[in-house]
Amino acid sequence: MIIYLNQKGRLGHQLIHLLVLEAYALKYNKNFYYKSFSKKYKGFFEIKNTKNIPTQVFSYWFIKIIYTILRSLKIKSFKICSFYFFINTDNQDKVIYHKEIEKLFSVSYPYVITDFMLSDVDIFMQYADEIGNMIDVTGNIKNKTNILFKNIRKHFKTTIAIHIRHTDFKTFVNGAYYFSTNEYRKVLDRFIKVLNLNKKDTAVIICSDEILDISDFENYHTFYEKRSPIEDFSILKEVDYIISTKSLFGLCANILGNNFLYQVTNPEYLFTKNNIYTYKTLLLSEYGQNLTDTLKNNL
Repeated sequence: MIIYLNQKGRLGHQLIHLLVLEAYALKYNKNFYYKSFSKKYKGFFEIKNTKNIPTQVFSYWFIKIIYTILRSLKIKSFKICSFYFFINTDNQDKVIYHKEIEKLFSVSYPYVITDFMLSDVDIFMQYADEIGNMIDVTGNIKNKTNILFKNIRKHFKTTIAIHIRHTDFKTFVNGAYYFSTNEYRKVLDRFIKVLNLNKKDTAVIICSDEILDISDFENYHTFYEKRSPIEDFSILKEVDYIISTKSLFGLCANILGNNFLYQVTNPEYLFTKNNIYTYKTLLLSEYGQNLTDTLKNNL
């Protein structure tokens, strides 16, 4: 069993780790325990046939005590009885890739404990369809989303969700991915143009982590209210297209929703329809085997 102790990040960040853990667990037919995800998001997600054990495992507090001691002493690797510790003692944002992750899942120790960030696009792609069918938001949130979309689709052919990430993105990477509502509107204008969509047949749903003035979108059929992050995530999952900044939140919704995503990195960029990706194309073309920058820059 893998005991995964990394606690960093919000929903998108933790979902990425969950996806990698699920993929490796399926490959090696092993369980894992991701307490941080289970604790923070219990009740928000339904995960079928998961290898993640949602309840506290035997000897967890013993493991935590040993882990705390090892980190304080900067001991990266330690083996005792049934326990193998592989600890990130230097940089909490350090990422390990397939060779080291495979070692964690293939060693003979009953308990393998790590806190490294995990990245492996290749292994996830092998199990992407299976994992996509495993994970969904819970019934109450899903029902609310279904009611919204049932009403919208009575009147509109196409749905676009714009995830406007403000709050922490105002200072994150010196504001490189912070864009005004007007800049998102300009991206939307081009988006409609390059896909040759009919504005009259297109519903635009605004999702954000703060209260917005959406007057910039007054020429569109816009749906907006302040929702919880899980409700916004559920909406992003269900639309035809997502417009989002370079955020793991939007990326994970794209992965689990299997829809199309355009990631805004420069609102003035004259993108084409070839820049609007499915998650499989996006992961392979933009990230390949390396999600380091995404993971480190989207906490």
